[in-house]
Amino acid sequence: PMGGLLAVLTDQKFAIYSDSGKWIGSDAHGYANPVAKTTSKRALIYDRSGYKFKVLDKSDVLYTKTLTDKIVFADISSEGYVAVATQQSRYYASLTVYNPKLQEIYTWSSASTHIVGIDFYKNSKGCAVLGYSASGGTLTSSVISLDFSSEDIKFEKKFDDLLGVSIAVKNSGNIAVVGDSAMKVIDSKGNDVGEYE
Repeated sequence: PMGGLLAVLTDQKFAIYSDSGKWIGSDAHGYANPVAKTTSKRALIYDRSGYKFKVLDKSDVLYTKTLTDKIVFADISSEGYVAVATQQSRYYASLTVYNPKLQEIYTWSSASTHIVGIDFYKNSKGCAVLGYSASGGTLTSSVISLDFSSEDIKFEKKFDDLLGVSIAVKNSGNIAVVGDSAMKVIDSKGNDVGEYE
């Protein structure tokens, strides 16, 4: 869904249709491993394990960008902010955040954490990052809370008994992590709220 419209991603193009099925527009992305994320007004298309991404509205390509590092994961907020996680030689993962005009406003890197997922906080003031790290042959998942106005992380919550696969920030501010064996919920300070196996 894209603001009452239907967005369709194929191996060759990104197309937008009305709710009655009328074609509105399309873009030939040219990506080998395309992934699309949509909001009510914009769409983000990126090439997973590639170097390019673009931001579109229902009628035009607004911005395109080519990076020097491979894209691992990307997301777009309802306000139009874009977060892109890349793989670098010095770090397992690096996160760059752009404002709606695609100007870089924030960067964060980790030498130990692989990024699996990202979700924005309300009003795009920050984001929650889901990652995993390996130590002694054991995988540990963690939620890292970032505030775009500070270089320091707000908190890091580790889950030794869970391999997280997706993350979602709820309207209440709570953060839900879905993993291989359970869903866990923490509050905006990293405290446990609930769990469902």
